[in-house]
Amino acid sequence: MPKGRKEEQKNVVPLTGDDDGQAFERHRKAAVEKADRLKPARMPKQVQVVWDREAPRFTHATVNRLNEHSVTAFRCLCEALARYEKAYRSYTRKGMTYTPGEGRNGKQRRHLPEFAQMNTFLKQAIELGGKFGWTPQDERGLSAEGQRELPLGNDFN
Repeated sequence: MPKGRKEEQKNVVPLTGDDDGQAFERHRKAAVEKADRLKPARMPKQVQVVWDREAPRFTHATVNRLNEHSVTAFRCLCEALARYEKAYRSYTRKGMTYTPGEGRNGKQRRHLPEFAQMNTFLKQAIELGGKFGWTPQDERGLSAEGQRELPLGNDFN
């Protein structure tokens, strides 16, 4: 008998009737269409690129975490990812450290401000992405059942 968590039927999208694999493509197109429909107007170009890349994953029928009520939070996630990617590009061009000059302790190397910003933007993206089940651990946390009601009373009677 297999051990572990039982599979959940609520996340299963039936692919019956399509022997040639058209159902997968149909679900992917539906996810892209829903992501386009939910996309806010007047977003910067870099944020739009991130939205177009990330949103279909969360509008897919098996995930369905990006809805009308969560568009603002997802936009914040896309903005944090766009800022992270911009800082990462700057960081990779310039390098991670610089030498300010000779001081009383000799030559020292310091991190560029872009490196600290990149880490901040990544932390923001990870925190916001956790609300949508961005990683497998976040996914398990979102799909877990709540804590059952604890019995009240004196256990020492």
